[in-house]
Amino acid sequence: MKRNSMEPERKAQTLRHDAEDRLRKGSAPVARAPLDKDALSLLFDMASDPKRSSDALKLLHELQVHQVELDLQREERDSWERDISRELVTYRALFELTPDVCLVTTIEGWIVEANPAAENTLKTPHEDMVGRALQEFVARESQSHWLNLLQILDATGQAANFELVLNANSGDPVQLTFSGKRLAHGDVLLYGVIG
Repeated sequence: MKRNSMEPERKAQTLRHDAEDRLRKGSAPVARAPLDKDALSLLFDMASDPKRSSDALKLLHELQVHQVELDLQREERDSWERDISRELVTYRALFELTPDVCLVTTIEGWIVEANPAAENTLKTPHEDMVGRALQEFVARESQSHWLNLLQILDATGQAANFELVLNANSGDPVQLTFSGKRLAHGDVLLYGVIG
């Protein structure tokens, strides 16, 4: 999802220009929050006074522009939310449908999320995996590799081709080649391929 990333001052100017243009053309969105009684009364009083009527018109114009700006921002936010929701559904489906092991862990190695392939590979239900340390599944001979993988992920944010042997709940060892990436919120996505 690529969005407009213009600097805030220029974006504010563009927003104001768009709002004024829509008001002139009569195509402004319908205000969801009209002026309250006190504001309308104040504007009426100002407009009734010949000395202040031009100020009242300017103030009314500013209020209308700001209302349209708010409505435009709301439309943009709603559009972003729809896009993010669609992307979330797509990536969730990829996470759940991939035949390879996908785990989300904290940087300390605690399992936050596991896909069905991880459940099947480790012979452990989802609810029994989440909240556990992945290290509990790492075979003794792979413990140093696991700690090294975590250190590299912490230092650089990504790592590739780390071979680890995990012990499934059935007691069977499973050899996986992991790649990992630190996510923006600090957790780690681990992607493991059997073999």
